[in-house]
Amino acid sequence: MDDFTLVLDVTQDPLSEDAATESCARTLSLVHCIPDDVAVLDRQGRTIFFNHLPAGRTVDEILGCPYVDFLAVEHRHVFDRACRDALETCRTQEVEVESTTGRWWHCHLVALSEYGEDQHLLIIARDVSERKQVEEILLEREHRYRLLLHAVTSYTYCVQLSHGLPVATAHSPGCFTTTGYSQEDFTSDPYLWINMVHRKDQDKVRRFVERILAGERVSPLEHRIIHRSGAVRWIRNTVVPHYEDGVLMRYDGVVEDISERKAAEMALQAREAGLLAAQRIQSHLLPEAPRTLVGCDIAGASQPADFTGGDYFDYLALSDGSTAFVVGDVSGHGLGPAIVMAMIHAHLRALAKIDHDLSAMVASANRFLIEENETDVFVTVFLGALDPTTRVFRYVNAGHPAGYVLDREGRVKACLESTSFPLGIVADAEFAAGVPRELEPGDLVLLLTDGITEARSPAGEMFGIQRTLSLVRENRELPSDEIVRLLYEAVREFSAGEKLSDDMTSILIKIEPWS
Repeated sequence: MDDFTLVLDVTQDPLSEDAATESCARTLSLVHCIPDDVAVLDRQGRTIFFNHLPAGRTVDEILGCPYVDFLAVEHRHVFDRACRDALETCRTQEVEVESTTGRWWHCHLVALSEYGEDQHLLIIARDVSERKQVEEILLEREHRYRLLLHAVTSYTYCVQLSHGLPVATAHSPGCFTTTGYSQEDFTSDPYLWINMVHRKDQDKVRRFVERILAGERVSPLEHRIIHRSGAVRWIRNTVVPHYEDGVLMRYDGVVEDISERKAAEMALQAREAGLLAAQRIQSHLLPEAPRTLVGCDIAGASQPADFTGGDYFDYLALSDGSTAFVVGDVSGHGLGPAIVMAMIHAHLRALAKIDHDLSAMVASANRFLIEENETDVFVTVFLGALDPTTRVFRYVNAGHPAGYVLDREGRVKACLESTSFPLGIVADAEFAAGVPRELEPGDLVLLLTDGITEARSPAGEMFGIQRTLSLVRENRELPSDEIVRLLYEAVREFSAGEKLSDDMTSILIKIEPWS
């Protein structure tokens, strides 16, 4: 808004004085009639003149009060700064501010160089609330459109042909989200369609286009592109040809961003490969046949709850002629735990050839696991050994569920409880041996993992150790492998077809009568 000055001729002529008074009255009348709000502020920002009385306010509430009091708090600093600039530079300043009533005002601030003795400020404020509302609506719509555009992970394109060669290509706006390039980018660079393709996929994309131009019907093609950001994206390109009199005139395409699906597929493939590797490792670790020991009937079995399990068992020939029995449970499932299982399996087998001290063997395996394993996997292990001549059973239980010795009547003769920490937790842990037990004809030793006792029914009830011992007791006259089979069948029946939450592993040793 241009600056203006109200000039009055105030000569001593009484007629001129009357004319000046009349002119001022007319000017004030005009000011009161204009629709804009007009106010004059003194140098301290107080209102000394206004043309419109705001609704709900009195004259006393306006005159002498700071003008900024009528503005929203967050806009007062901006308004004060504009006022100072207008007074200091004597140039008109413009600012948009919100009032305490929620209305928006576009204000022109004009310094009045002569208004009495001090410099004052003229404010001409126009209500622009409706315009601001329209702007906000437009901004919101633009924001929603941009969100929608960025959410769309597919776009269409059309290739026009002339004499069998492409002459024009059009892309829908979604191409920018999917590729990072706009329609203008594709227009300015006619080779962008192939240059943005991952170099390992360019040959098959060229063959894909050649087949289309040759009039062949082609299946959708999935390949990689390099997004403008440098990221590798996977797309699926589906083409629909259009013919006129048997001549291909154009083809339309739909490009879908399938990066998330591909990532999920590759993750699934990697997981399946890891599980397959873990399963192969586990299958090579488990004994191929029951251990043969004079005077004993031995059976062992492991059934994973998933594709691969974390349990294992083994039979070892110790250096003193004893036979060792190992039952272990590695935390977790998959390739990592399977590798840990293989490490412990190999280490214990190597130790068995040179040692027969169970505590020392478990301590060595523990140190090896902590030194060689960088994960937080731990292993519970029950390592027992039976002397075939004395039939003394000694053991170390490293954080594993208790084993049980039952007599010929099925009564619990001994509980072989844990004697130390699991492996992989404390580097210098000591693994004390439990009290040796002399086994008698008819005795039965049961070693197991918690996947058996902690199996749950659909109602959430655990199978428990008492059911386990009762089943073994009731079938103690059967061969060991038959007892193990019946135990696993009972657990599955108890779970009523529900997927088991953990692996089931056990070893059963029956002491036969003296020969």
